Amino acid sequence: MNRCDLEKKRLYDFMQFMAYNSRERLVELFRDCYDDPRDVKQVLDMITRRSGYIKRFGQTLIVVLDWIENKKHRQAAERFCHLLNQVGVRLTGRLKFKLSFHISKYALHGSINNSNALHNLR
Repeated sequence: MNRCDLEKKRLYDFMQFMAYNSRERLVELFRDCYDDPRDVKQVLDMITRRSGYIKRFGQTLIVVLDWIENKKHRQAAERFCHLLNQVGVRLTGRLKFKLSFHISKYALHGSINNSNALHNLR
C-alpha cells in the first residue's frame, strides 16, 4: 500500500509540474498581447477561465469564448487567440483536431451591460 501511495504522489507531482509549466508558457506567449506587465497573469487567468462554446467543423474544433466587457482585455484576448491560431495548436491522442480560438463578437444576454439595460426598461 505504501508503494501505491508513493506512486500516486509521484503522478500527482508530475501533473502539478506539467500544469505549472504549461501556464508559464501561456504567460510567456500572452506577454506579447498585453501591455501592462503587472496584470499579465490576472488577465490571462480571466481569459482562460472564461466560459464559451465549442463547435466541430471538419477536423477543427472552434472554441468561441464569451464576450469580454473590458475593451483592453478583449483586445488582448483577441490578439492572444490570433497568436494561438498562428501556432496551430492540436489535440494529442487519437483525435488530432486542430484548435481554433476566437472571442465572441457580440455581448450575449448574460452580460452586465445587457442586464443593466433590461433593468432600466422595467
